[in-house]
Amino acid sequence: MHDLVIDTSTATCSTALFKDDILLDYYHKYIGRGHAEILIPEIKKVIGDTIPDQIYVNIGPGSFTGIRIGISAARALALAWDIPCFGYSTMQLVASMAKNKIGTDISNDERQGAIDVIMNGGHGEFYVQSFNNTLTMLNQIKSLSPDDYDSTASYQTGDKASAIATEKQSIIIEVDGPDTRQFIPIKPLANLGLAPLYVRAPDAKVNNS
Repeated sequence: MHDLVIDTSTATCSTALFKDDILLDYYHKYIGRGHAEILIPEIKKVIGDTIPDQIYVNIGPGSFTGIRIGISAARALALAWDIPCFGYSTMQLVASMAKNKIGTDISNDERQGAIDVIMNGGHGEFYVQSFNNTLTMLNQIKSLSPDDYDSTASYQTGDKASAIATEKQSIIIEVDGPDTRQFIPIKPLANLGLAPLYVRAPDAKVNNS
């Protein structure tokens, strides 16, 4: 079973190919912008002559444009290859990446605490979601200002974890991602459908005048 994973939800462009949950090849790079130009050529390099059996794609939250690029590419490839396609969230993958680091970098007596994933939401707000130590979601994703954030989680992770850190002295787990190379732990959770997970309304407004 070959799985292709696609992630363009943030400034990082990441794609990976697995066979029976073993990583075969990948592309992972912080690019800022330009996902549309890079994604398909890099997927071609990663998969070679292999046609995947299924595709997983990050549906958000994150960059509005990046999310659309990833989902559009995944849907088109799934249609062309006649294979199923599934969605997962930024928050799930980042939580899994943090849990992996907690398991190796933090002593055993601190593993039971919840993890708050805190990602850039734009306009001074952050996307926040909490997970327990089995990566079960403890709440829905929220877009919050720093003043509205209040949590007793043992760990904080994500690209804005340091910026939103509170006086509770949660342990900040640095991650570089989302990173499709670390997708496999959340594969059983990748059942979110393919609708974009924007969380908040788009910046662009329709002019009805």
